[in-house]
Amino acid sequence: MIPYNVDVSLEIVDNKSGKVLGTIRGSGEQKLSYSLYNMSVGEAGSELAEAFRLTVKELKEKILTEINIQ
Repeated sequence: MIPYNVDVSLEIVDNKSGKVLGTIRGSGEQKLSYSLYNMSVGEAGSELAEAFRLTVKELKEKILTEINIQ
């Protein structure tokens, strides 16, 4: 089993003032194991895409809850 990890940091900056409104970090991990007997077509390689999807979901939630955009 090989884990796929994604870790992203974003700095939210006001375009007009250049002021940093906040910094957030999101991460995701996906672990799946396959064998010759249980692997489905198109399934292999999807772990990284799923880890990115989880990371983006976390970043969206943090932007909405932690960043004060006026």
